[in-house]
This record gives sequence, structure tokens and C-alpha cells, in this order.
Amino acid sequence: MGKILFYLVIGLTLCFSKVMATTISKGLPIEIYVSLINPTKFGDRKPRMPVKIPTVYLDEYLIYFDALGGSCTLEITNENNNVVYSRPISAEETCCLLPSTLKGRYLVKFVFENLTYWGYIQL
Repeated sequence: MGKILFYLVIGLTLCFSKVMATTISKGLPIEIYVSLINPTKFGDRKPRMPVKIPTVYLDEYLIYFDALGGSCTLEITNENNNVVYSRPISAEETCCLLPSTLKGRYLVKFVFENLTYWGYIQL
């Protein structure tokens, strides 16, 4: 009984350590929202399933995100809604390095043809 408890405690400790290392290594999570760009384009058709919002993390100037399932444009806008940085993101990419010249609060957007994922970041 003592050995089973010992191995159980060791196993849980290792699992918790792995989860914590994964969370810390990806940085701070960014709360992401979704907006439709042109809802009238769908007409009377209703979406078959809800949109899956990706998980996005910021670690200093590196943004990590789930594979987005398609190509899009990453836009960083300032408080005046001016685009200060923009670059295409391929469907396979899962991270992007932002310029170190950016300082302050920005709106990060992943812009697709019909929808936009967006959230706020502090650099």
C-alpha cells in the first residue's frame, strides 16, 4: 500500500510539473473574441457549428496560437485604431515574433475573409 501511494504521489507531481512547465513556457494567455466581418454574406444560411476560438499566448514579443485552419493576416493596431504592424500568417504557423519597437497596449487581430479573432495585448 505504501509503494502504491508513493508512486501515485510521484506520478501526480510529475504530471503537475509538466502542466506548469507547458503553461509557463507559452507565456500569458490572451482572451480572444470573434467578430463576423460580413454577416450578410451568409444570407439566410445558418452556421452549422459555432466558431472555435483559438488559444493564444503572449511571451514577451512572441505570440503563440493554435493552428488557425487557414491563412489570415495578423494585424496589430494602436489605441487610435491605426495598423502599426501587419503580416500574413499561413495555415501551418503557430507563432509570430512581433517587433521589439512596439511598447504599450495594442489590439491583436487575426483577420480572415469572413471573421476576425481579436484580443488585447500589453507590450
